[in-house]
Parts: sequence; structure tokens; C-alpha cells
Amino acid sequence: KSWAGTGLPAAAPDGALWISDATRQQIQVFTSDGAYVESWGGPGVAPGEFNFLVNGYPRGAVAFDADGNIFVADAGNYRIQKFGPDRTFIAAFGSEGASDGAFLDLCALAIDPQGRVIALDAGSGNLEVFDNDGKWLSTWGRRGAGPGELTSPTGLAIDHAGNVWVADAGRNQIVQFSPTGEPGIVG
Repeated sequence: KSWAGTGLPAAAPDGALWISDATRQQIQVFTSDGAYVESWGGPGVAPGEFNFLVNGYPRGAVAFDADGNIFVADAGNYRIQKFGPDRTFIAAFGSEGASDGAFLDLCALAIDPQGRVIALDAGSGNLEVFDNDGKWLSTWGRRGAGPGELTSPTGLAIDHAGNVWVADAGRNQIVQFSPTGEPGIVG
């Protein structure tokens, strides 16, 4: 398979590579050695349907929790969708906007060691933190150039200790947040 615009790739617990495809509004799945396995989803707003375009840019991301549940950053629909390991729809959470638990430009997603869903919103320059069931817990960071502030965030990763590392392209830096959301090392 091929496509013109993708979001961030993610490795599934079995090693397969999952990629959001903004051309087809689907998730593409490949083996760890690059062989096409399948695609699923489609364009729309119903459960299991996606919109991976925000302001004409391909977005979207996939993350997996310890139980094999699948979380999809459905960026153009301003929400996160949660599916069981068998791809059964479980929940959708988030909304459009700049308030708590809302997104302007959802660009990255990860699950921390506690099972919390950490979502990076490039539009507001912050991280939205949800429990595993989609209940909003807190917002970390904000737009700016000070400690714990982000100017143009593009991606995130979470280490085994639960620290959240955010790539801030606007400042050419990596910004770190502790597992409780306190800003730390900036490099």
C-alpha cells in the first residue's frame, strides 16, 4: 500500500507497525519487516471512522496500552477513539477547542506506565492527560517559551519511569515533564 500523508507510526505489542493514513482515512498495518497486513477504518465521524487531516496537514497517531487496547488520535474529529484488541469500539473522548480535555491540533499520543493517555495538542501547546477510560485528569504545559511551555510541539515519548518527553520544533528542544506534570530538563 502507499499513501500521500501519514501521521506518526506506532509499534504494536506484537511488533507490527501501525500508521494513520490521511489519504484513505484508515489505519494501515504492516509486519515488523514491512509486509502489508491490512487496513481498517474509513472516513467519517462514526465510531471506527477517522479524519486524519487538520488544516490540510496529515495528523493522527496510534498507541497501545498494556492490555492491548488501541487508542487512535482521530485528529480531524478532535477526539481519541479507544478500541479493544479485537478492534471493537469502546469509547471516544475529547472535543474541539482550547478548554480542558479539548484539542485544536491533536498531533501525538502515548500511554504512560500508569495506563494514562497522554495527548499532545500542537494547537494549544499543551498535553491533555486522561485516564484509561477517557476521563480528563489534567493539562500540562502551555504555549510559550518558558519552563514547561511549548511553541511548536510535534511529538512525544514516555520512558519507563513515566517521564514525558516532548519534541518542540519551534525551539529546537526536547522538553521533559515528570510523571506528575512538573517541567524538568530542557535540552
